Amino acid sequence: MPLLEVDSGLACCAAHAAEEIALLLRLPVEKALDPLTRSGYLRIVAQVRRALAGATAEVEAEAVSDALRALDVDWPNLSTAARSAVIEAARSAIGAAPARAMPRIAAVLRASGPRVMGESRSSATRRYGFSIPTSLSQRDRFAERYVRLSTANFIRDHYGVRRDELAARAREVVARGLESGLGREAIAANLRSELGDRIMRGDSYWQVIAGQFTNSARTFSQIGAFQEAGIERYQFMAVLDEVTTDECRFYDGQTFPLQTAVNARDRLSSLSDPDDVYRVAPWVRSGTAEDGSRVLYVDRGGGREVLATIDRSGVGARDDRGAYSNALSGAALEAATPPMPPLHANCRSTIGPASTG
Repeated sequence: MPLLEVDSGLACCAAHAAEEIALLLRLPVEKALDPLTRSGYLRIVAQVRRALAGATAEVEAEAVSDALRALDVDWPNLSTAARSAVIEAARSAIGAAPARAMPRIAAVLRASGPRVMGESRSSATRRYGFSIPTSLSQRDRFAERYVRLSTANFIRDHYGVRRDELAARAREVVARGLESGLGREAIAANLRSELGDRIMRGDSYWQVIAGQFTNSARTFSQIGAFQEAGIERYQFMAVLDEVTTDECRFYDGQTFPLQTAVNARDRLSSLSDPDDVYRVAPWVRSGTAEDGSRVLYVDRGGGREVLATIDRSGVGARDDRGAYSNALSGAALEAATPPMPPLHANCRSTIGPASTG
């Protein structure tokens, strides 16, 4: 679908309106943060995290309150069918949250995505001396739309998971209370204690979402800039400090054909279902193999595919990649999962042009 063309006057009005909406929703509007610097990237992630949490807090709190009100009934004197109906009413109360939360989430992402990608492209152009336009290309805009919609779909999917988890937990709390001979007030208190924060997500959840969103937007923007600049290979660049994961230490310094990243970007940009996205680009994880060794692997749902054995972890040290064996490389590693950030939750890694010297 071709993008709509607008004149500069309309663009100016649209930008002003977006800023007004951002202020109303407390979205990040600070300018001139460089996503390609560590400090700039982390500040942007923090802004997006705060905006998402702020946009959803009231809606989620009301959903929890409605669910707990539905669950405040005389459980000992209800029939089995009536108890099930009450649980379903609470489940429906939580299920109503996305209808109100998702438009607010979409507004945060719409305000943040173009900004992250635009600043990333401008920074890459300056940093590497590219002779390319600093404005986003049509492919960049398609990629931004994918990052925004896939993030929103992931959040929406998680609302469904949380709804079902709450209903299952409520059944357990009620059944345990009835078996212990508790009355209405005691069961209600237990429900408030055990369910009150299950739908609400704290900073750690929104940090993962904000990091995934921001890093994906940054990476896709860099891929577009590298492609237009004629870069043939890129390098994976990890932040090698004490908390860097084995996953990123393994990839750090490795180079890959830019076309691999371009193909992955274009393929992902055509997807919307979170399950499809996960199968194409599963996160890299670490775990223990059957023989007790530590390994890096991906899993698309059909079992583990081991990427490497961790002979020595560098976690806890600076500037230490660790040591690995039995590692996939070349086309096999590229096929396992797109070799570009983010590789995992809270991934801070980035990419740069590979040296030809």
